[in-house]
Amino acid sequence: MSIDKFFTIPYVKAVSESFRPITLKMNSKLAYTIPNTLNKYVKRDKDQLNVLLNQEVYKIFCEDCEASYVGQTKRKLKIRLQEHELDINKNTGSSTIITNSHHRIEYNFDWNNVKILDKEFS
Repeated sequence: MSIDKFFTIPYVKAVSESFRPITLKMNSKLAYTIPNTLNKYVKRDKDQLNVLLNQEVYKIFCEDCEASYVGQTKRKLKIRLQEHELDINKNTGSSTIITNSHHRIEYNFDWNNVKILDKEFS
């Protein structure tokens, strides 16, 4: 499986394009970012919601392939994810799918990029 490498730079007209030959030599792709966005200058006076503190259906992706794990919890997601990690790290022989997948198939789950599929509201 080939993993694409990206070289990311801010887009500056007539300058950024000159980096393309360098990225080709490095066998990577060039990606541009927008250096000045309105969001940097205009802020709302609301607190950010922590999505890991809601009750949800969630998806954890494998860092190395297209595999993923979908779970559901009525408890705080942050706590449930910590339990998954603890169970894997302790190698308790738990019969959960995520623990078995990690130990038998050697999936490495991306704990920092959990996707929320659905939220439960009460």
